[in-house]
Amino acid sequence: LGPHLGLVFSLFMLCCAGGSFCFKTLSEIWSPAKLLFPILAVAFSSLFAAAYAARVNCMPAVLVAFLLFELSVGMYFPCTSALKSDVVPDQKRALIYSLYRVPLNGFALGVLLGVPSQTSALALCGAVLCVVAVWAVLMPSKLAQRMAD
Repeated sequence: LGPHLGLVFSLFMLCCAGGSFCFKTLSEIWSPAKLLFPILAVAFSSLFAAAYAARVNCMPAVLVAFLLFELSVGMYFPCTSALKSDVVPDQKRALIYSLYRVPLNGFALGVLLGVPSQTSALALCGAVLCVVAVWAVLMPSKLAQRMAD
């Protein structure tokens, strides 16, 4: 018997809401800038784990990996919202967010059309998240330097 898709979706939404609650709790202790790397690390690790579990055909492990990914998604959105509100000026916010979505949608389209398998797509997305996590560690010092000038 396969998994009931309503149950899977409900678990995803529960983890996403739980991630939002975790961010709220953790942001009382640490700043969003300090939380971003661990959130991204959980995200890329869970995508790599999902890719590996799918390749060896272990569906319970795939589900657990995706639940961890959804938890990180639930933490990621409030974290980046807090960070973007500090960096992006109010007057240009809509334009900048719209321009930001163009390359993101291009990447999504490229993965959907150009990657030969689902496990390769998960691994590629995990690799991109890994690069973004490294960038998130390096960027705050450059941003602080630019704001000081």
